[in-house]
Amino acid sequence: MVGVHRASVTELCAKDYNAEQISAWTGKHSTDAGKQRWVDKIQSDLVWVLEIEGTIRGFAHFRLLSEPYLSGYLNALYLAPAVAGLGYGRQMLNTIEDECLYRNINHVQTHATKNAFSFYKRMGFKQNGEIYVVHMSGVGVESFPMEKNLCADPANS
Repeated sequence: MVGVHRASVTELCAKDYNAEQISAWTGKHSTDAGKQRWVDKIQSDLVWVLEIEGTIRGFAHFRLLSEPYLSGYLNALYLAPAVAGLGYGRQMLNTIEDECLYRNINHVQTHATKNAFSFYKRMGFKQNGEIYVVHMSGVGVESFPMEKNLCADPANS
């Protein structure tokens, strides 16, 4: 998963983020502490892995939230550059949304990167705030807060 993350950020985000941002973004997972965070996330949250012919080609990390109502936060959806744009991101997001509905979760939030913003819009997400800056190793990386209501009846969300 770390390799997919690194390749995805390094290659797919390069047109939207500078070298310092890319380095900070990918470097946070290369330390022992960073690798332990991956293990902790896998054990505590929902994680999906896209495997093609025995090789990990993508993953998604989703955290269940309970405040102020039952909802979820899509923390990550990364694809290897070789499979980006082939429909796997859509399939993974549909799987996540199906799992949410199974768990009676009607509201999903995320912070979309610049390069993923249009993907999430096509998938029905709406921007719900100003650009958000995450600081990684002291370097700011911009993202867009987004949300999607999975419930057909807005009164039930």
